[in-house]
Amino acid sequence: MFKEIFDEFIDFITSLFNEQKEIITDFKDENLIRKIFETLLIVLVWIISIPILIVLLPIALLIRIKEAIQVHLPYKAPFQITYLNIKDELNNFLSSKYVIYIESDYNSIINEYITNNYEKIKDEFWLRHGLQFVYIPKIIDKLYSNYKEIVCYNCPNITDENLNLHHDISSQDIYKLIFSYCEDISSNNLNPGLIHICFPKEKAVLSYVPIPLKREKKIRKFFEVYVSSMRSGPVYHATYTKPSSEDINDFADYNFLPEAYGLIDDVRSKIERLKQLGIDELVLQKLVLPNSRPVISKLLITNDFRIILPDYSNMEITMRTLPKAVFILFLNHPEGILFKDLPNYKGELIAIYKKISKRENILKMEESIDDIVNPALNSINEKCSRIREAFISKFDESIAQNYFITGSRATPKKIALNRDLVVIE
Repeated sequence: MFKEIFDEFIDFITSLFNEQKEIITDFKDENLIRKIFETLLIVLVWIISIPILIVLLPIALLIRIKEAIQVHLPYKAPFQITYLNIKDELNNFLSSKYVIYIESDYNSIINEYITNNYEKIKDEFWLRHGLQFVYIPKIIDKLYSNYKEIVCYNCPNITDENLNLHHDISSQDIYKLIFSYCEDISSNNLNPGLIHICFPKEKAVLSYVPIPLKREKKIRKFFEVYVSSMRSGPVYHATYTKPSSEDINDFADYNFLPEAYGLIDDVRSKIERLKQLGIDELVLQKLVLPNSRPVISKLLITNDFRIILPDYSNMEITMRTLPKAVFILFLNHPEGILFKDLPNYKGELIAIYKKISKRENILKMEESIDDIVNPALNSINEKCSRIREAFISKFDESIAQNYFITGSRATPKKIALNRDLVVIE
């Protein structure tokens, strides 16, 4: 390319200065002009590149800094961020899915803004980041307006006789309760702001960002910047994954957690209506008197294979025949069952199914049972999911986890319930 440009340049110069042709030709033969021309091109390229590099280098550096910050923080650096060390107990109630408004003293301007824009703020956090915006006054209102159903969901052993509520609980009482779990700050030290559990290191901390105590315009801008600055991520992950090993019998075990812990829409809707993850339980600590605390109920399997929880006012847990057969199979094996070993339990599962269904001829169901005991298929996870739904549709998962099938990958799956609490007629 340089040669062609150079030759054209020489021909042009030659035509203009015909009388100097011999001198020019000598220069051409000695490649002197070519060297000069190439040097000029290189200098020109550098002259053009340097300003571009001066502009792009800081931009690239800022992008790298932003990425490094976002590894540890849920928002950009311009916010005034304070990290609050928390007691481990707070992790039982709060999660990184929460963004919570909190204040030491009531601020009428900010509270009025949140009240008037609550649905919009809540939707922005949820739709953009899968986060729940928690405004304590709304939680208290919800609990007071529907307290019986909500309390019974969180504490299924409670009865009308011992359902005693405090009716003078304020938002400030709940804020003080949250502050009591913070190790290095008092409830009088914080201006109104947002808190969010994050992990700048291995241990969870509360990140606190104050809200400007000024006009509505400033508050609105704060929420816009806060929401837009937070890291985004998927709300749910419901796709199948393949095990790293080539053993196809690892499929069901590998997908146990995402699949068996999935919920059908109507169950999820009910749970979301009754409970906002752990924050309801934190508020209920103040609303419900101390003598109302959850207990683990006995589990009764009747002669006709109904599942009854006597200590929860004889609550019945209903499920279809196949999930119920799987439930009883795992109930019979407190040591747990490896999914790889499920084919060894086919005969026992068939026998349980025949007793529940009261049918000896189950040819139509054998294919379904074959799928359940096939560790290369997802059928066992689907049945585990239906079992879990049957319990958590009745009461909180912190209690229900004693009754449905749990387990880590590559370990026996089991029902955790103490077998001393199981009665089979």
